[in-house]
Amino acid sequence: SSPARMSRTTQLCRCALRSARLKAFIAALNAVYAEMFGDTKPARSCVQVARLPKDVKLEIEAIAKGN
Repeated sequence: SSPARMSRTTQLCRCALRSARLKAFIAALNAVYAEMFGDTKPARSCVQVARLPKDVKLEIEAIAKGN
């Protein structure tokens, strides 16, 4: 991880993930989450939905705190 990448993620408080095919993505999501955040992972929720707007495969909502 580059220092710039880590500085953007350290203030992240929560991620909400929605997918119509959550089972197909969960292993990859967990791997990316571990790579991005290491031992200081923000809170996360994952929800399977029937359909997302424009038929996207994955929607991520993130909440970060400011300085």
